[in-house]
Amino acid sequence: MRSLINAAKVHEFRGPSAIETEGHYRQALADHVKSRDLIESEEIRNGSGWDKWSEEHMRALLDRNKENIFKPMPDYGELIPIEGFIEEVKFGSYTPDDGSGYYAIEGLMSYKDIDWKELKTGKYDKRWTHIAWFNK
Repeated sequence: MRSLINAAKVHEFRGPSAIETEGHYRQALADHVKSRDLIESEEIRNGSGWDKWSEEHMRALLDRNKENIFKPMPDYGELIPIEGFIEEVKFGSYTPDDGSGYYAIEGLMSYKDIDWKELKTGKYDKRWTHIAWFNK
């Protein structure tokens, strides 16, 4: 717990409350650090350095941060402006049975699958400018 309290001081985070468990405090501190340093946040969350993480830890990191981790758009997919994609969805040109889509920005795609309901209602995160589409 002492190392967590020291890390909290470095990151200007509160001290633990009297009734807070170490696990709860660890998660709260990790959430606080996440926007500053994703890897350190995960080290706090897991209680170990990144070089000791298992494949399970790496998958959990990816799952928790799908919308904040990007990869270059591969050559075989199609990068479609989101407004055009939404119009095509309304006309039935793209359906979940046709392939897979991921939220993207110009040249980079996220690991976050598109949410068909969000797209149809227009309630998607407006920072996404494109859809990375991959036909089946």
